[in-house]
Amino acid sequence: MRLSLISTLVILLLAAIISPSVYGQIWVESSSGLVPPSMEGGNTELEFADINGDGNVDLMTIGDHGSPYVNTDEHGITVWFGNGAGSWSVYQNGNFGYGGIAVGDVNNDGFLDVGYGMHHNYSGQDFGDQLIEVALGNGTGMVWTPYDDGLATAGEDWGMFGTDFADIDADGDLDLVSVSFGAGSGLHVYRNNGDGSWTHIYGFNGGNSGLYIEFGDINGDGYPDIASTTSDSAIFINDGAGGFHALTGGGMTPPGAYGYHDIALGDIDNDGKDEVAIVAQSNTINVWKLNPDGTTWTDLSYNLSGYSGAEMVDIADMNGDGFLDVIGYGNRTIGIFAGNGGTAWTLLYNFLTPSPGYASALRAGADIDHNGYGDIAVVNDEGSWWSSYNHCRVYKENSVPTQLSIVPVYPHGHEVLRGGAAGWIEWISAVPFGQNTTVDIEFSQSGAQGPFQLIALGVPNNGKHQLPWPDGINSVNCYLRLTVHGQSNVSAITPFAFEIRSNLVTELSIDMMPDNPPIVVPQGGSFTYTGILISNANQPLLTDVWVMLTVPGYGLYGPVQQYNSVPLTPYDTIIVSGITQYVPIFAPLGTYAYTAYCGDYPNIEIDQASFPFTVTSLQTGLEAENWNLSGWFSEGEIDGNNSKAFAFTTSYPNPFNAQTTIAFDLPASGKVSLEIYNLLGEEIAMLAKGNFDAGRHSVIWNAGDYPSGVYYCRLQFNGRAISQRLTLIK
Repeated sequence: MRLSLISTLVILLLAAIISPSVYGQIWVESSSGLVPPSMEGGNTELEFADINGDGNVDLMTIGDHGSPYVNTDEHGITVWFGNGAGSWSVYQNGNFGYGGIAVGDVNNDGFLDVGYGMHHNYSGQDFGDQLIEVALGNGTGMVWTPYDDGLATAGEDWGMFGTDFADIDADGDLDLVSVSFGAGSGLHVYRNNGDGSWTHIYGFNGGNSGLYIEFGDINGDGYPDIASTTSDSAIFINDGAGGFHALTGGGMTPPGAYGYHDIALGDIDNDGKDEVAIVAQSNTINVWKLNPDGTTWTDLSYNLSGYSGAEMVDIADMNGDGFLDVIGYGNRTIGIFAGNGGTAWTLLYNFLTPSPGYASALRAGADIDHNGYGDIAVVNDEGSWWSSYNHCRVYKENSVPTQLSIVPVYPHGHEVLRGGAAGWIEWISAVPFGQNTTVDIEFSQSGAQGPFQLIALGVPNNGKHQLPWPDGINSVNCYLRLTVHGQSNVSAITPFAFEIRSNLVTELSIDMMPDNPPIVVPQGGSFTYTGILISNANQPLLTDVWVMLTVPGYGLYGPVQQYNSVPLTPYDTIIVSGITQYVPIFAPLGTYAYTAYCGDYPNIEIDQASFPFTVTSLQTGLEAENWNLSGWFSEGEIDGNNSKAFAFTTSYPNPFNAQTTIAFDLPASGKVSLEIYNLLGEEIAMLAKGNFDAGRHSVIWNAGDYPSGVYYCRLQFNGRAISQRLTLIK
């Protein structure tokens, strides 16, 4: 093992001497101001983010074993503020530490917040007394407010570590995952309830683990999956309904009894799906691609598999060629391997860190000095083996930009994104010295020629911006246009089309109205409801309809019924009353979620509707023996008057800034109310109320006095109700 490592390091070093970089690039240290704080030892996690919104990338951590105040001055949330030229200044807040960190806007107020898992929850107050926490920022990077009720309540009794954010259920709010420190507390996913509280929706305790975890879309369905360093199972696929299932075997190098050393996600072959880079216990880097069957893997490592001695890995486009590269780190050596789309790897550049250079943290890809190339941050273990200490170091690509430019990084093309879900737009921008720049972001659902709609105006040119993906549309021909404004204006369009699948689609929707709610049914009994399927399209449609259960203590089950290729005429409404769901005598007791979907079973869910029901103990005389369902599309149960829908038409614009027009169709005259609700379910505005004639109507909502975020518009008509999501961006 040692001979292999030494040989590899010699080869890498000789390659660097012969040719510093295939692309003429070099990375030089840029660490001025990273001390204080001093650091001690053990691993940690770094994150790049413009935490104070000044357009310059900052560096964040909650520290290594020395945090808080263990032989060091590090403590709490540490922010090294970047000045855009490669120098840093530090600010720390809190009495806790030793763990992982994630950054994102969890309450949709426009300011970045942090989530973290930790080992040293030493604080005697709310800020720092839980193994998993979220804290709201105020745009300064210095002041934090706890936003963590319900976190670390699922049996986590040992230190937590790696943490990440993503919108797992496409509701517009970032959710959280965290993984255990080594052993005992497993992996846990918490849903963001939007009010400062969190609900545990998936996870497990026990087992061993490496320290790191990431969200990413591995199977390309638009819902974030999990890549972790846990033992036994490392990949967890999102089912789109709030749950995950472990993906084991299939040819990928198994994590083993102690999990992987490190893991990273990125779309290596530009097909819209993330590949998985791992550092196995053998200290080799492997890259794996999930095959279309969803269960087996293809090895994309090729000559990269010859790089041994790795302890950590990251994925980023370091040379600006549009293909993601692999960055390996271990035993003093940082190696950057240029990708070409998944068929080969070429050593781009490598360099040595101070001895002994054991890897304690790695982050790559952010452009700290605005030269148009990605940079690298590490925590490097240095000194003699009996008295070594960690040192945070940053290495920036050394090119000097001569002209203003911008290059879209994510989405790149071919991705599937969920309408209304919180996500990130990423780019790289080269800015000649002395220019102050901002970026406008525009969206087209109709191709690269537009028309383009402005969705973000004048955002800081820091390479990353969070927003909800446009909702209320289904399109495979979506593009972004990014324009950087400086001494001149330069625009760029995403290289390939990406897809948006909306959870709230105006062309096709499904709804259910239970009879006599709330539903409480005995084992062996049944309940009834009305189902509604609506098309607002001006052409005939075919859709599948299927019904699933979320069973307490079991998870997702079904479909209990499935109907293929249900036909709808233009502007059709199908109303089916008296649908009967039977509950078998063996059904577990507890509360279920009952969900109907329309779309293309099982891959594309265009819309869904859900309501809960509760199963109580068996009553004598009830004999249902299975989850039988009857009545959805039986002959004679379809409403004969389908000529026109009770439905929303397209609200425009959406997302919107300050004002949007809400349009809807009525099949007949009747009583109408139109209200706006926030995510807490509170009515904040009544837009219309009274008698309306049949036909199309429109109402303007001026939301200038309301904060950015997701809202729901509810239309009630003659005792029926439908809703649509609206996204306000200021």
